[in-house]
Amino acid sequence: MPLQAGRLPRRFVVLGLVLVLICLFLILTTQERRSTLANSAFRRHLDKLCQNRPKSPADGWPYDPNFRDKKLSKEDLENGAYKAGSRDTWVFNEEDEDVHWAGDDTDMVLEFEKSANMIDVNKLLAGNLTGHFRDNLRPERRYVTGWSDGGFTNQFMAVSNLLLLSLLTPNHIPVLPPFVARPHLPIRAGYRAVSDIFDLERWARSINKEMVEWKHIKDLRSIKGTRMYDGSMQAGEQDELGCWSIWLTAREDATKPYDGSFQPDHLNLDISYTPMPNQGRLVGYGKDLDPHAAFHASFFNLARLASATPSNLNPLSSDPLRPTRPNKQNNNLHLPDTHLVCFDFLYFLSASPTAYEWEKPTWSAWLLAGQFARWNDRIRSLARETLSRTLGVVRRDIMLPIRGDSDWREDRDGRKFHAHDLRALDERDRILTPFVTIHARHGDFLNNCERRQSEGRRCSPPLSTFETLVEEIEEELLQRGVVKGYQGKLPVIMTSDEQDEAWWTEVQRYGWKRLVFPDHLALPPGVRGKEEEGLSEETHRKLWDRLLVEIAIQGYGTGFIGTEGSTMSQVAERRVEHWQKGATRTVHFSVWENWD
Repeated sequence: MPLQAGRLPRRFVVLGLVLVLICLFLILTTQERRSTLANSAFRRHLDKLCQNRPKSPADGWPYDPNFRDKKLSKEDLENGAYKAGSRDTWVFNEEDEDVHWAGDDTDMVLEFEKSANMIDVNKLLAGNLTGHFRDNLRPERRYVTGWSDGGFTNQFMAVSNLLLLSLLTPNHIPVLPPFVARPHLPIRAGYRAVSDIFDLERWARSINKEMVEWKHIKDLRSIKGTRMYDGSMQAGEQDELGCWSIWLTAREDATKPYDGSFQPDHLNLDISYTPMPNQGRLVGYGKDLDPHAAFHASFFNLARLASATPSNLNPLSSDPLRPTRPNKQNNNLHLPDTHLVCFDFLYFLSASPTAYEWEKPTWSAWLLAGQFARWNDRIRSLARETLSRTLGVVRRDIMLPIRGDSDWREDRDGRKFHAHDLRALDERDRILTPFVTIHARHGDFLNNCERRQSEGRRCSPPLSTFETLVEEIEEELLQRGVVKGYQGKLPVIMTSDEQDEAWWTEVQRYGWKRLVFPDHLALPPGVRGKEEEGLSEETHRKLWDRLLVEIAIQGYGTGFIGTEGSTMSQVAERRVEHWQKGATRTVHFSVWENWD
């Protein structure tokens, strides 16, 4: 057929379109090649270096507490995988397929931190920080919180319980309450957020759980009220909330919800409590239980209860709920909230059919949550400085310095451990100079002291008891190879609430050391730390810091000797065993009658 003017054969048109498509494909693949290679190599390195979270309970039971992927190797460091410090920005060099931290490079930047941040308040909350917490909760998310009481360690255990409960309810974001000063510090010393004490981002990353604090949800500074005797904030307009009361159900003699916690008052909450269903008690596991298990609650049943909905407030059974108790201020009734689930007392919880699970090696909340709570940089540095002064050793020989420490140098210490490499951070925090710590709790543990003194007998274990255990620990550490090439006895640091200076003089005769705090933590003359009146805000801060440093140093020891029945000792023992691979012993109060 003859060609018509101005028209091309159809086959040429089709061929031309094919050529155009091929050219476009080549252009696009050329432009995307480096990005594709970067992402694939980035993923390989990420899988190799950053898969270090412990498995969650959702991965199946029994849980392996030792599950941690490999730490950053020497070859990885030498190849520059972390050479730009703590920046959470990755770049890819396609010539050697190396992924490294962005320094001066600007090519092919991959923002990893935005997806890895575990305390992302913009993602987890609505962004309306006001004096009312509901303004800041996202409607599509669910949250869980609870209260605690007792000393710092008991409160820490309750926070660990809250985190384990949140792991068992993966759709709930844990909202961590602040720590209260009482009873070992004056209540006017106030409150400290969890992140003021622990490295919260590291903790969240270690257990692979996003979380927030109450300070992220509610702006207490906006409350126009007055300071109460306990240092808490009060105002005429409070937030009302419905919570579950574990206490009313688990304690048969309880006539009211647990009201020993100061946290709801500090957060300006007026709470109405509904007794937890009976099926939430640990006693439901069987008939042959420890009788003390009756006042414990089951983690697993509380997790089911947290999944309650407005249409089904009791997923544990078909039984009707017991009557709700009105809140204290306004005498209103509120059923348990299903958006922000809360509990009145999160201390007596167990994942096994036994009471006081924290006394067992299989303490679930410790293995799954508590052991990953590392001190933040500030507390770490204060403990490092105090250990240096106490032991007479330069700080670098105590622990490696971090940015912000006075002995940190860019040229020597510039290669930082990245926040994603949890194994490497654990190694960074390992104690380099071995020592043994003792926690000799006296105070409220000295039962019948006056009677014993009147009979010419001791009120506390003789120091010779501790000396024998120190020798046992030294021998075990040598046999296990934890302490290598160490000549002579290990230094011993004694910590105690004992106020009798004669007792401390006896401690000194054994050659043991008492903590020597830095000058900037020195207390004013005559201050003992128990005064409820007349102390300045600066003194309150020092009291907090000294308490936290003492607790940190107990857990930093290569060996530890604790007091039977003291939760402070029990948690310190586990820190020494899990963090330092150390040896521990306990002085049993049950043998006191045999001292004389």
